[in-house]
Amino acid sequence: MAEADRAQQPAEELLTICTVGHSNRSMDDLAALLHENGVTLLVDVRTAPCSRTNPQFDKDAFAAQLPKRHGCAYTWMGKPLGGLRSRNKALTCNDGWENASFRGYADYMMTPAFQQGVEELLAAARATPGRACLCCAETVHWHCHRMLLSDALAVRGCRVLHIIQHGKAPLPHKLTKFAKVEGESITYPAGLGGPSAAAAAGGGEGGSGGQKQLGAFGFKPVSKEERQRQQEAEQQQQQQPAGKQGKHTGGGSGEGKRSGGGEGIARYFLRQPKRSKSEEDEGGKGGAT
Repeated sequence: MAEADRAQQPAEELLTICTVGHSNRSMDDLAALLHENGVTLLVDVRTAPCSRTNPQFDKDAFAAQLPKRHGCAYTWMGKPLGGLRSRNKALTCNDGWENASFRGYADYMMTPAFQQGVEELLAAARATPGRACLCCAETVHWHCHRMLLSDALAVRGCRVLHIIQHGKAPLPHKLTKFAKVEGESITYPAGLGGPSAAAAAGGGEGGSGGQKQLGAFGFKPVSKEERQRQQEAEQQQQQQPAGKQGKHTGGGSGEGKRSGGGEGIARYFLRQPKRSKSEEDEGGKGGAT
């Protein structure tokens, strides 16, 4: 759907899909946040649906507790829509991304598997009586593959809202500034605005603009150096042999048990007491989604 056509279409006629990061919340807190925003279906888009530091958000716990205690349906779609995708070196159309994780996911978005996954997501979202909500671990979407997935939904005529905090209106998604859209196909070529200006910004929501929005939501900004350390730790964890990553309890991706990707970022963004060294060692420093 063309951008101009979407702008003329009444908001109530658009299919609305939300996104959220579970971070280090409690199950009750996350459920309340979903209820506030009219969510009746939580779609887990983590590739590895498990967390060492937040086991309440393991796939099995989610599936057992969310519908029973909170009346919200749950489904895992990490296989077709999850992150941690490798770059297709034969492609250059997504070289606008400097971040290797985002570039790899952008390449994956061009595959039939992803496109089929999006169609399955849209069908589930239309069938739910309220709103569907994509869930990963990262607190904010511009540090998560939810940002690119939201781009894909936007070009298919959806209104995407990013839930961040209680009592705050969700943020409407903005298409990444240097995205090139052709029908429902989206690429991120180099030279169309530049990643230094907008790539990590998610269409103006990251970078310095994103830090300002974090302040408005009561979050503590993360420095460039801290984010770099986060990415380096992520790369080391991805390179670790599967047998050394621990038992995977979520079932599905076969990548081994890992932190799920958001806990490290959450420690920088959320204003909370500094964790001890033992807690840091236990929590890991993964920033992957």
